Amino acid sequence: MQEILDLLKVAATTAPKTKGLETILVKVIYKKETIKKICQKMEEIGREKYKFFLRDAKCLKKADAIILLGINDGVDVKLNCGYVFNTCEECKARDFPCIFKIIDLGIAIGSVVKMASLLNLDNRVMYSIGEAARKLKLVESSIVIGVAISWSSMKNPFFDRTI
Repeated sequence: MQEILDLLKVAATTAPKTKGLETILVKVIYKKETIKKICQKMEEIGREKYKFFLRDAKCLKKADAIILLGINDGVDVKLNCGYVFNTCEECKARDFPCIFKIIDLGIAIGSVVKMASLLNLDNRVMYSIGEAARKLKLVESSIVIGVAISWSSMKNPFFDRTI
């Protein structure tokens, strides 16, 4: 299975990025203890604030692996998009992530789920996984998204969720 997880990481790493810079962070989680810690953090967040984290934690318990993707806050793409504020400096001063890096994150996520699909792996993109992993400091990034991966023989455990 390590080879399959490596292919998913390669898909994220080689996805097109702004100016060819390393704007994306990728971490593969396959240890059950770490997945359990993420689930526990999701449950904690679910009890305190967002109930859907509880539902997502229940699904994640069935995962065989997680691909975590975040933006590399340390890389400056030096492009002023004018999307939110007038300058990049204003975005940084207000702790708003670079829109180009957010777009790069979306492309990397798409590359991971495409590769997972080609490998017949069940998967689901979940903000809740990433937020729990971010709070646990598994990835140092202002935005983290998680992709749950399953290679079990049962139907996709990440869909048909109850609200």
